[in-house]
Amino acid sequence: MNTAVQDGGNIVKLETHTASLTIPQLIQQAVLNGNTDIVRTLLDAQEQWEANERKKQEWEAKKRFYRAMGAAKAELPIMTKTKTNRIEGQTKDYKYEDLADVVKIAAPLLAKHGLYVTYRFDDTNPDRVTVYGMLTHVDGYREETSLSAAPDLSGGKNTIQAKQSAITYLQRSLLKGILGLAAAVDDDGQAHGNAAPPQFITQKQAIELETLIKSSGGDVTKFCAWAKVETLDHITVDKFDVAKQSISDTAARRQAASKKERN
Repeated sequence: MNTAVQDGGNIVKLETHTASLTIPQLIQQAVLNGNTDIVRTLLDAQEQWEANERKKQEWEAKKRFYRAMGAAKAELPIMTKTKTNRIEGQTKDYKYEDLADVVKIAAPLLAKHGLYVTYRFDDTNPDRVTVYGMLTHVDGYREETSLSAAPDLSGGKNTIQAKQSAITYLQRSLLKGILGLAAAVDDDGQAHGNAAPPQFITQKQAIELETLIKSSGGDVTKFCAWAKVETLDHITVDKFDVAKQSISDTAARRQAASKKERN
């Protein structure tokens, strides 16, 4: 069988004795025949093929990542806020989830679906601590996001304690944001005040918002910062429609700006 390769305006035939040859085999034959121009053409073809294969593998890994995320989220329970923190100047205490409790529940479920979370932090700025959270799938695809906060100087903490407190808070917030964890207050044995407790959106609604944000090219943590909430599940029911409209408006502005740049 003859294999034809185009070299500029000419068609060059390479003699072969098999039904088909791979590009590396064709390169080897071209080298033996002294066809240097054909070698360059084949090398370009090989490079393009490898680039296409990498893109295909990356896309498949990304799909497996999101399938694993969907499966893990379906099994994640609603977290209970068991810890209490008194905020200076306020009469009501602030309830929150302990990081260890969140990890204890989330880690086994993530591992079951081939996922794990890692962190790194930057505290080189004395007035700011930044924590980066990375969610990785065993197939290699990963997504990273970050949050920043000032060191927590409450309660007479020293510099190291203030930074560590901020890091712990940011790790907990990132983990909840990455996984879309909802949380409920544990009121067992607690006396209720006269004011009705805020009604937060459901986990299903939080996932809906997360999907809208990501599909429009947005960032969940940045949206939470704009909405002044720790995670999406802290958005109250009365703000749900407002949040959806804001996401749609931002996506429309982003699309219009992109269209304007192309023109």
